[in-house]
Amino acid sequence: MPQNRDTSAARAARTRAKHERWAAEMVGAGVSMPIIFTCSICKTRLSALRAGALHVSVDKAMAYPGQLAALYAERSAEYGIPVLSASDLTDGPQLTGWHVRCDEHMPETDTYWIGIDGSETEKWLLLLTAHLCEKEWFQWTDWSQFLYSTMK
Repeated sequence: MPQNRDTSAARAARTRAKHERWAAEMVGAGVSMPIIFTCSICKTRLSALRAGALHVSVDKAMAYPGQLAALYAERSAEYGIPVLSASDLTDGPQLTGWHVRCDEHMPETDTYWIGIDGSETEKWLLLLTAHLCEKEWFQWTDWSQFLYSTMK
């Protein structure tokens, strides 16, 4: 038996140590920093004095699977085989976008919104993500792209 064989306990310990280092670096060693949101229209920073919201169109999100299915049926009929091209996926129906707006620039209808008052942290965002995952329409939104752009 080779002497340098890695045991599962040793691998688990190294992985746990790596994750702990990563968490300390990513979260500032346990310090949760506020997330700064800015209105996408007027570019004003949202705070307790200038509240706003994250919002998304639920109607558009719920329409996405039907639009994709219609495109799939159209292409399958056109080519005689079940198919979608790469351009269909990039130029076809898109995931519904999340937006940040101050109260003054919030759309009046057709939105699911989450209030923002300047006290939001990474923990808040994680809990919000868990809450949103329970929504039927959530999978058809661009939440992951929104998170990446927010956490830059």
